[in-house]
Amino acid sequence: LPEPVARARALAAAADCLRRRGDARAGTLCADAAGIYAAVGADRSLAQLLRGGGRSRALAAYHVPAGQARAGAVGLTPREQDVADLARQGFTLPEIADRLGISYGTARNHLARVRAKLGGVRKSDLTRLLSDG
Repeated sequence: LPEPVARARALAAAADCLRRRGDARAGTLCADAAGIYAAVGADRSLAQLLRGGGRSRALAAYHVPAGQARAGAVGLTPREQDVADLARQGFTLPEIADRLGISYGTARNHLARVRAKLGGVRKSDLTRLLSDG
């Protein structure tokens, strides 16, 4: 990992520990991590931090980057978004693999990561979670 991103991840992990203890310093650490992510263009990491950062006032200045702004897409890679969109539309894994020019196993792995990032939801619930509205 590039040094700034590694530092931001360490700050975010420390903030998470403090937040679980109810320590008010968690917001400051989250804001520091968000600032680093924004400065280096780590959009997915920033989006994940914002999603998990709770209601910290320190994070109010930051917004989910445009590339991660779709509902439910926070933290997904572009390829995971492609797989999730096709799954949401009702395509089967073999059809998704064929449309994207990837192997069945790769499509299955992408969908498994999407489901994990969205809290282990069923494939049938992707429509609700990934809607654009």
